[in-house]
Amino acid sequence: MKPRPLADFPVKVFSESTEKEPETAHLYAGIFNVTLNHTTRLVFVPDLSPVAPPWRSGILPENYDDIATVREARLAAALKGFYVVTPNAEHAGTEEPLPDFPDPDGMVISPPGTVFYVAHAEFDRYQSELAVLEDLPGFVSGQVSELRDHQVITFIERRILDSAWLKPYDAHILGRPTSL
Repeated sequence: MKPRPLADFPVKVFSESTEKEPETAHLYAGIFNVTLNHTTRLVFVPDLSPVAPPWRSGILPENYDDIATVREARLAAALKGFYVVTPNAEHAGTEEPLPDFPDPDGMVISPPGTVFYVAHAEFDRYQSELAVLEDLPGFVSGQVSELRDHQVITFIERRILDSAWLKPYDAHILGRPTSL
């Protein structure tokens, strides 16, 4: 199905661990992906403050298939994200762009993603709600209008979708004002 611009877009939530091989799935526990209107991807990554910021890819193995620790899994998930939400006591309430990093295949995501920092208690609430939304039956968790009673959806709409960091194509496909 080709996505079309929708203000009442579908929301899909899934755990990163469900996308991994059984032997390494546990490394990705607590990481959630949220896809809006089948195209816009957000990733919620547990605490990265021991390794970022500053953001650097040098602590990752050259081949992402060789990721062997929770820290590496979290960092890799964040560095591949376009919109990243992570707890950080020092930076809560702020945003910053991720630097350009080539992935193991040498591809650089351009433009790079944006990190949205939240407080630890806030992230814990969102993580709990994402687990509930993931368990809803169907291909998608629901339309955004049906899910607004969840704080995580309100956060996504107000903090990410209403931010200056929202890419023009994402604004367009999500029915937001844009200059496209």
